[in-house]
Amino acid sequence: MRDFKDLTSGIFACKRDELDDNVILTDLENWDSLKHMEYIISLEKEYNISLTGDEIASLKKIGTVEALIKEKLKGAKDSKNANRG
Repeated sequence: MRDFKDLTSGIFACKRDELDDNVILTDLENWDSLKHMEYIISLEKEYNISLTGDEIASLKKIGTVEALIKEKLKGAKDSKNANRG
């Protein structure tokens, strides 16, 4: 699984160290609506998650994206462990 910031910097062709939690995605130099959709699809594929329309709409800042991915991955892990139970 690729590192979140590596994936993000690859999609938007920016330096990884530019991606602190407060960076607004639309402020990235190479952001446009098509890149944003490519980004969403890449996140879903890379982390094997599904994002709802509301979740996608909430993804404004890098920190928000990272927190949502961690939450989704934790939820998937918790679900998997509960099914073993």
